Amino acid sequence: MSKDQDNAHANDTSNPLEAIDVSGLARGTDLTAVVGLVALSSIDEGIHIVDSSAKTIFYNEAMGRIEGLAPHQVLGRPLHEVFPGLNPENSTLLRVLQSREPIYDTVQTYVGPKGTRITTVNSTIPIIIDNKCVAAMEVAKTLSRVRRLSERARTVEAQPRPKRSPAQKDDFRRMYSLDDILGESEVLKKAKSTAQVVAKYDMPVMIHGETGSGKELFAQGIHNASDRRGKEFVAINCSALPESLIESTLFGNVKGAFTGALDHEGLFEQADGGTLFLDEINSASPSLQGKLLRVLEEKAIRRVGANNLTPIDVRIITSCNIDPIEAVESGSLRSDLFYRLSVYSLRVPPLRERKEDIPILARAFADQAAKSIGTRAPRFSSDVLKAFMDYTWPGNVRELKNAVQSTVGLNPGAEIITRDDLPDFVRQSLSPAISDVPMARTLEEAMKETEKQLILKALREHNGKISDAAKALGITRQSLHYRMAKNGITKF
Repeated sequence: MSKDQDNAHANDTSNPLEAIDVSGLARGTDLTAVVGLVALSSIDEGIHIVDSSAKTIFYNEAMGRIEGLAPHQVLGRPLHEVFPGLNPENSTLLRVLQSREPIYDTVQTYVGPKGTRITTVNSTIPIIIDNKCVAAMEVAKTLSRVRRLSERARTVEAQPRPKRSPAQKDDFRRMYSLDDILGESEVLKKAKSTAQVVAKYDMPVMIHGETGSGKELFAQGIHNASDRRGKEFVAINCSALPESLIESTLFGNVKGAFTGALDHEGLFEQADGGTLFLDEINSASPSLQGKLLRVLEEKAIRRVGANNLTPIDVRIITSCNIDPIEAVESGSLRSDLFYRLSVYSLRVPPLRERKEDIPILARAFADQAAKSIGTRAPRFSSDVLKAFMDYTWPGNVRELKNAVQSTVGLNPGAEIITRDDLPDFVRQSLSPAISDVPMARTLEEAMKETEKQLILKALREHNGKISDAAKALGITRQSLHYRMAKNGITKF
């Protein structure tokens, strides 16, 4: 990163925000749009938005300070004109436009128009309307700014936490039990039965399942079915904190361990006597995994900056969002740590493997949503339930809950939810069944239409991922590309 770029945010200790006069905007302009525009223009993070053709439609001054450009030099121009060296490999904007999937906290290094090497930490999201990626928005920070934010977070983390009162602790312990996990499918019953058994034995448990399938619910259920249920259950997502924070968060630190540090109790000590749930353990760095292995062996932790060990009595439950064997083979999970953590192993089935549970879950989520807004819970029409059963739910139970709650919230007081009331992402994902394909003049035309609908269905079910869609269809990527071109499929 260049000195100029690093200094762009070096002296930002004062509040950069000022009052903004928007009286020049046309009368009748939607207030929400005005506020959104002002917010994006004013925040001290770089914001760069491009449309589906990678042409810049928004570029704030903070982004200009990072890249050494003025907004008028970028607005309305394609990315490749301003930054000729960008491609999907080194540009999160181009990659998100291509994949239609968000990218978070990714370091990006590229060369600016003045030949300056620029390094930023980016979070970039697609903007989807009617199942089409119409734009992508990038939020960028310089590395120096990330370091300062990290230092501030460390200082806050180091402050002593207030002790919970006995009443607060009782509330904290009253979480989910295994009985709260809804469903009557055989695969779910088997998972709950396994969880009930392993809860009795005070040994490490590794839970694996797809994102949104309910791994933490099972972890809480195991804790509350164990002899440790009267003690703390503490959870942390290993991918949610940067490497600079997670060690002091887990193990604590002593006064003076780093700038502004006070004596601080880590999560292991907070969970002493109870259960510590380490979510997405495969996202932890190799060095942290090594330290966790030592904790398991020594049954003690060492606070950051301390010389002595602190004994702990904690049951550890971990989770992986991929098969743990695959995580070991890919190198994201140490094999020796895997063997120590997976004394008992539990697989949480994805929602598509227990579709008979969908009506039960949908009604429960509708009841919750209606209660929160003070209305009666609506019923679901038969075509809505069929739509729910037909959809693949790549986000699993979490996605279903979001769909139901947003539907109920958008239709307060409705007695029955019809297919037209569903969120766009569910409606757009439903493809006509083969039997719904309209009659064509010839068998060849009917087969072509059927092929097109099957390809569209596979692409939508796999969020536009060519490799996954091709695998589901039993063909190669090259064959899928050819068939998409042959059928004129460019948007899905």
